[in-house]
Amino acid sequence: MQAFKKAIINGYNTMDLLATFFYCAVAFKAIEQSVKKDVSLNPTTMTLKACIIGATLTGAVYLGFMWIAHHHATVLQGLPEEQMISAISTAILGKFGGLFVCISVSFACIATALALADVCSIYLHEEVFNKRISYHLCLTLIILVTYCMTNLGFQGILNFSVPILHIIYPALIVLCIFNILHKFKGIKLVKLPVLFTILTTATLLYTFRT
Repeated sequence: MQAFKKAIINGYNTMDLLATFFYCAVAFKAIEQSVKKDVSLNPTTMTLKACIIGATLTGAVYLGFMWIAHHHATVLQGLPEEQMISAISTAILGKFGGLFVCISVSFACIATALALADVCSIYLHEEVFNKRISYHLCLTLIILVTYCMTNLGFQGILNFSVPILHIIYPALIVLCIFNILHKFKGIKLVKLPVLFTILTTATLLYTFRT
């Protein structure tokens, strides 16, 4: 039970939901373009199929991680979180197998970083600066900020981001729920529940830590 609670809390650290708000815009535009090219396509069906495939593959990967961690827990004892994948890969697959896994993870992280940098740059260019600043300048700013953050190290980034995520994440969950209710039930009350959630979460965290 303790491991389950820790996993739920550490799930905030992945920032997946935060990134989703940016990725959804890109994915939605791609679906719209596909529908324009082929009017026989149903955007809702396409989205559901993509979600099911993505959730299934991601779930399989995480179930695999859980199974491996359960059977090789002794290898992971006392290791920093950022070294666990490398250690467990080397223990199971050997030196060269572990190196291959680390390279694969690096490429996956680079692909995610490139996509996020592009999406964030577009957001800054179009929404924040209203196209008054060029896209390339926005991209340069994003790269400089992320470069500075990498010098903090994995644990330093967590120390900086976790308190913020613990406040923002519940509000993002509430925002998702009320956006769905707004879409299907016509409920227009969105900002107040989100603000209330932020204030409540911040108050609870401050109370428990003091």
